Amino acid sequence: MEKFEQKFEEKKEKTVNSDIKVRKSSILKVVGATPEREEIIKKRFEKKFEEGGSHISEREKTAEEIELIEELNKYLSEFVNKYSGEFLEIPSENICFIDHDKVDVEMKLIIENNPSMGGFFYLGKQKIIILSEAPNILILAGTLVHEMLHFNSYQSITKGEGGSKKRKMGIRMFSDKMIYYNYLDEAIIEELAKRFDKLYFHKMPILQQEIASRKKIVDSLLNSSMVLDVTKDLAEDARHVSIEQKDGGGKRRRFFTRPYSMERQRLKKLIEDIYLKNKEKFSSEEDVFNIFAESVFGRHALKLARLIKNTYGQGAFRTIGETFGEKRA
Repeated sequence: MEKFEQKFEEKKEKTVNSDIKVRKSSILKVVGATPEREEIIKKRFEKKFEEGGSHISEREKTAEEIELIEELNKYLSEFVNKYSGEFLEIPSENICFIDHDKVDVEMKLIIENNPSMGGFFYLGKQKIIILSEAPNILILAGTLVHEMLHFNSYQSITKGEGGSKKRKMGIRMFSDKMIYYNYLDEAIIEELAKRFDKLYFHKMPILQQEIASRKKIVDSLLNSSMVLDVTKDLAEDARHVSIEQKDGGGKRRRFFTRPYSMERQRLKKLIEDIYLKNKEKFSSEEDVFNIFAESVFGRHALKLARLIKNTYGQGAFRTIGETFGEKRA
């Protein structure tokens, strides 16, 4: 087995009783530390998670936002467990909505460098940061689910002389020069968020009205022979679809598309190809996707590495990791 593949597989601590909540922060493993030192480092992250606390640039959450977070947590437990993950409930205290009139220097730089980013998971602070005001609650729900899934993904850090460094997050692997599988991880997370949307959003009272409105518009487009296939694809994939009034009269449809569209298309093609080359092992493309998804949560990580190696040959796992990777500054 290649050293690169060995790094991808990390043994998780076994839960003696599945009813007992073991995970107390996003960090599941510290590599390169003695058991005693690992426990100390984990405790630090647990303390950060438990403290929650406000951010200097944070605004007060609305009652609607707090209710939404509570509803998402209720169903995320079942969803994460479905993909063999170890669920961590994320209270509203660990989710910060940024007030752009109060941003500090650090947050201002993040916003300027990522103008289209709705939010991000901040591992070091054990928080989710919501950067932009969503024009619709379905868009906010989609952003929250995406980041809450990142929060719940498998995460490990490496203990070094200069402190702790990120090692793994989902299927991302961190080196000094590269984040392997960075964009594939984002694609998998958003595909999971899309599946969560379809499974649970209609069950949440706070979202039911908007879900019914979206369904009505999308169904009318899908059932129309006058609508182009590309428009139907946009409608099916969108987080939110609205009918808006044009300035000069008339109406138009507006699609609020899901992020990482190009990366998700590349993931889809990769899954299709793996399935076609391994039909004797899988009954559907979704079976292949499930291996990718379970790898994000820490299970079957080595199974994914071996699947790619056996499908494409020696060294393919690293090559694909680089193709979907991001060079570090």
